Amino acid sequence: MSEHVVKGAELLSRVPNISTENFTSGPWNITATRSSMMQSMCSAQCSAQCSAPSNEIPLSDMCPVCEYNSSLSLPHLPEMVFPRNTLRLEYKPNRSGIAFNPLDALKQVNATSDPLKVAVTQAWRETRTHSEHLANTVDPFDWTFSTDYKGSEFGECLSVSETDERIDLDRLRVRESILFYQDLILYEDELSDHGVAKLHVKMRLMESGFFILLRFFLRVDDVLARIRDTRVYHRAGTNYLLREYTAKEGELTPVPDVHSDPMPLQQAHLLNNPDLLAKYIPIKEEIFQRIDLSIS
Repeated sequence: MSEHVVKGAELLSRVPNISTENFTSGPWNITATRSSMMQSMCSAQCSAQCSAPSNEIPLSDMCPVCEYNSSLSLPHLPEMVFPRNTLRLEYKPNRSGIAFNPLDALKQVNATSDPLKVAVTQAWRETRTHSEHLANTVDPFDWTFSTDYKGSEFGECLSVSETDERIDLDRLRVRESILFYQDLILYEDELSDHGVAKLHVKMRLMESGFFILLRFFLRVDDVLARIRDTRVYHRAGTNYLLREYTAKEGELTPVPDVHSDPMPLQQAHLLNNPDLLAKYIPIKEEIFQRIDLSIS
C-alpha cells in the first residue's frame, strides 16, 4: 500500500463523521455539511504529528482539535463544537458568496478579556480545573463565547456596503413550498449549568428566494440574556444579498421573593425560547448591509 493511501486513511480516522448535502437553485450552489461533535482531545495518531510547530503542518493535515487550537487563541473551547458544520452558498457566475462555520465564528470571541465579570465566573472556572489551557494561563477570556460573527464572505467579485433597503418581512410571511431547509448547530455550551450559549444557522429556500438566520443566544441565569441575529435574504432574479444584524441584550434580575410573581424575563417559557425572549430585550446595535455579487 502506498504512503499516500496510508496517510489518507489516518486522516480520515481523525475527522468526525461527515455528511454533505448539495442543492442547486438557479445561479446558486448550496452546500450543507454536517459533522459529529468534536472530541475534547486529539487522537493518538494525531498527537505525534501535531506536536510539531503548527507552521510546519498544514491545517488540512490536522485533526479538528489541533486545527482549532492552532487557529484560535482561546484557552478553552465550548463544550460542544461541530467542527465541520458549514452552510455555504456560492453564486455560480463569479464563484463568490457567503458561508457560515464555527471556526470563523469563534475567531470573533474575545480571547484576551472577560467582558462579563459576574459571580458565576469563578464557579465556571472551578468546574474546568482539569483543563490544561486554563491551568496554563492567567489571562481572562469571554467564557460566554459571545460572537458578533455575521458570516464569511468569499470570492473577489463581491462588495459590502451600507444600505437603506430592508428585508421584506411581509414577503417572507407568505406561505410557500420550501425547496431546501437546513438547521445546523455550530457550537453550544451550558456554562456549567449557569445558562446556555449557542450559535446555530438556519436556512430555507423557496421559489421566491432564500432566507438565512444566524443566531447567537446567550442566557446567564439571573444575570443577562443576549441575542445576536444575522438575517440574510436573497430575492430570486437579483444579484445581491441583504444582510441585517441586530444585537439585543437585557438583564435577568433574580426574583426577590419566591412567593411573588416572576418578572416577564424570569418566566421559564421565555428563558428557554429566544423567539419570545427577544420581544422583551432592548436593541443595542443594528447594522444593515447590501452584499453585491457583480460579475467581472
